[in-house]
This record gives sequence, C-alpha cells and structure tokens, in this order.
Amino acid sequence: MDGKRVGVDITAIVGVETGAKLYDHVAKALCEIPEVLEVYGATAEFDLIIKIRTSTKESLNNLLNRIRRVDGVEDIYVFLILEIFKEEHALPLKDPGQLK
Repeated sequence: MDGKRVGVDITAIVGVETGAKLYDHVAKALCEIPEVLEVYGATAEFDLIIKIRTSTKESLNNLLNRIRRVDGVEDIYVFLILEIFKEEHALPLKDPGQLK
C-alpha cells in the first residue's frame, strides 16, 4: 500500500539499544504500538531494529518520545527514509510447491 496515498508517508528505521534483562519486555512493548510495523532482534550495534510509519513530523516526534519512554530502552538511533526504491513483503519462493 502506498503510504503517501493514505497519509502515512513518513518512514523511519530505528535502532534500539536495550538492557539485556529487559530485551524481551522492550520487544513486546514495541509490538503493541500501532505505528511500529516491524520489530527485529538484531546483532551488531543495536539490540532491536524497528520500522515505523507515521503521518507528520509532529507525530513522528511524539512516537519517538513514546519509544524512548518504554522501560528498558537505553537509546535509539533514527534513520529517516527519504526514498523507497523497493518495499516487498512476499517471500522469494523458487517453487510454488514449497507452499506445503
């Protein structure tokens, strides 16, 4: 769905640092936020990577503040998406017979 057509055209990828003890709690809390579309456990610099969508800069700011207030969130790093060249959610199955 085209976010711009429905008024939800601000997209960001957010790296979330959590304390090890509250990792699961933070992941579950983020999953409950409607504007958080995807939540991934990750390796490297961030504990979690999330994809968010919102409608205005003000709503983005409010959402980021809400994420910062989640118990266990130590820090966040926001990557505002300027252009989307490909956004696909279908799995790349080689053989339709794999759908068993």
